Amino acid sequence: MVSIRKEVTASFDVDPQRGFTPLCPNELPVAGGDEIADELNRQATFARYRLVSKDN
Repeated sequence: MVSIRKEVTASFDVDPQRGFTPLCPNELPVAGGDEIADELNRQATFARYRLVSKDN
């Protein structure tokens, strides 16, 4: 099992945008893209820092 030390761990969400969900069918929808938010939030609880990337 992997040991996670919260004080030195970061959670990095790569490009989580509504445009990748079925909520925006005219953009770049990905099947199930609207179902990952809860898991991203759960995983972030193991980290002291949370980083998010986005397009300009």
